[in-house]
Amino acid sequence: MNNEKKILLDSGTSELEIVEFKIGDSYFGINEAKIKEIIGYSKIVIIPSSYPGIKGIFKPSESVITIVDLSKYFNLQFSKDDGHSLFIITYFNKTVIIFPVDSVIGIHRLSMDKIEKPNGTTCGVEGVVAGIAKNNNKFINILDIEKILIANSDKIEMQIS
Repeated sequence: MNNEKKILLDSGTSELEIVEFKIGDSYFGINEAKIKEIIGYSKIVIIPSSYPGIKGIFKPSESVITIVDLSKYFNLQFSKDDGHSLFIITYFNKTVIIFPVDSVIGIHRLSMDKIEKPNGTTCGVEGVVAGIAKNNNKFINILDIEKILIANSDKIEMQIS
């Protein structure tokens, strides 16, 4: 890990590096340190009678990865007619989860004082929006993917087993 990235992970730092992405007309960000890779959208296995927020599974090799559909989670429509264009593959808490997105806008380093804590009416579903940042005249919902995992952990385990 390079020194610059290590500094961003140290406690007390005043900056956060996020990957900004888009679903429909909404902008989101995830802590860059929790992203394993970004790949093109691939064929997925739909699980019949699965929970609405679980899109299905993806089996890139010997592993099976659950796909959490943020469009369902936030009641959004994807803007692409032919499906999603990218998979953001995350790794945290020894768990790999995929989030399909319309597009990845870029990586931004944001000062923590530019990220506002959401109030009770803007924190989103189950409090998964950790903060809201304004960047290039648009608002980016910074997601707490750990909370998404916790909120869906029983559903994710059921999809894999």
